[in-house]
Amino acid sequence: MANAQVKNLSVSNSSSSVSFSPAAYLVTITNTGSTTCYFNIGAAATTSHYPLDPGDTIRIGLSTISAVHAITASGTTTLKMIGVAQW
Repeated sequence: MANAQVKNLSVSNSSSSVSFSPAAYLVTITNTGSTTCYFNIGAAATTSHYPLDPGDTIRIGLSTISAVHAITASGTTTLKMIGVAQW
């Protein structure tokens, strides 16, 4: 059986994060704002991490995703996420 978790993350120029408990194995992330952000899995994000432009969506599958971290170079944006974990 799978457990879906819906998360919202407000992102600014200071690294912020959202946790998944239980840890997810599949996360879909959508940047619903108007500013590019940069994200990292499991550790603080910097602007040298993977960029996610406004309106873009990415799906990540790993054995364990306990947290997603994000940051902007300037301004703010919002990430909407759905994480799927197995019970």
